Amino acid sequence: MINKNESLNVTLNLQTDNKNIKHFICIFVEHITIYLFYFFKKLSLIFIVSDI
Repeated sequence: MINKNESLNVTLNLQTDNKNIKHFICIFVEHITIYLFYFFKKLSLIFIVSDI
């Protein structure tokens, strides 16, 4: 039989895992947007240069 303390520990662990996952996703999204931003900036520069 699982005592209350253990089940509480499990739920706490799950909550911290969720926080870590959310944190990771936030960082990941941030990096992707920055990368895309630079990528499009480079692309636009290339197009501007090729137009001339």
